[in-house]
Amino acid sequence: METNFSYDKPLPEPDTDQKRSNQSTIDGDEAAVEGHVVMNEAAFQAFITAADGGMSEAWTVARLAGIMGAKQADELILVSHSCNIAGIEMSYRADEESNRVTIRCEVRTRERIGAATSAMVGCGLALMGLVDSMRAIDKEMSIEGLHLVKK
Repeated sequence: METNFSYDKPLPEPDTDQKRSNQSTIDGDEAAVEGHVVMNEAAFQAFITAADGGMSEAWTVARLAGIMGAKQADELILVSHSCNIAGIEMSYRADEESNRVTIRCEVRTRERIGAATSAMVGCGLALMGLVDSMRAIDKEMSIEGLHLVKK
């Protein structure tokens, strides 16, 4: 099972002078980060049942925490550069065999830097939001494997 959610701001159309002066300098950056939450059977089934019905507060909390974290990464991480985010995509995959939910955060920026840090912060906060939302059912959940997938 896989679910996607996107946050995209349309790119403004530069005027003719901007196109000429910035043609070779605007590339942008993109990165993807994944991490897993491992939980017990009861918590996993509660998450999946609610997510299938479209009423998962846990996924809503995790998704919004991830988006907010990615957008605020430059304020949360002292050495991070401020970046102009063009898009954030949050998605999850559920693995029934291992009772594991994998969250993926993809970030696109207009500058050449900042996407990896924003994606890492976004995914980490989404994982923490999911754990916090499901803690009443499983107090032994763990966050594992937070890593950069694409740069």
